Amino acid sequence: MFLGYHRFVRSLCGMGQLQLKVLLLALTFLLAPFYTHASAPSKVLTVVTTFPILQDLTQQIVGDRAGIRVYSIVKGKADPHTYQPKTDDGKIVANADLIITNGLGFEAGWMDRLITSSGSKARVFIAAQSIKPRILILPHSGDPVPDPHTWHNVRNAIAIAKVILDALTSIDPDGRTHYEAQ
Repeated sequence: MFLGYHRFVRSLCGMGQLQLKVLLLALTFLLAPFYTHASAPSKVLTVVTTFPILQDLTQQIVGDRAGIRVYSIVKGKADPHTYQPKTDDGKIVANADLIITNGLGFEAGWMDRLITSSGSKARVFIAAQSIKPRILILPHSGDPVPDPHTWHNVRNAIAIAKVILDALTSIDPDGRTHYEAQ
């Protein structure tokens, strides 16, 4: 046994650098299927956002972390202010582990109704929860309202990213270091 190991080590020492690199690369590919990241979630976690910008911000923070799927209820060019949820939206929300909304009236109440009617038990985070919004004056009534488009300001976008990071960590605590590195 020892003699075989000794011959193996001696043969490695006689290899050139290129041969050794090729051997290590081949071993990496052979062993890769057996490697699993110990801290990956044990089940696929579903994160639901209300519109594509939140989905994109969330996906950027998730990065290549295995076991996390990020969905947006509103897709494409649909208007999130006036969106009318579909039956399939209720099913997605009902099965969500985490829901991230914009807040500040952006979803005009439809997401709250969708969460309630779906019976979802997901944790809900409001992306704009820590942001002091600009105040807009409605032209037809003169009423002041908060501007829900908070992501247009870089400082606000950073604050939103921190809320998303905390939200993801609430359902996947082992992923915090990964999320912070993104």
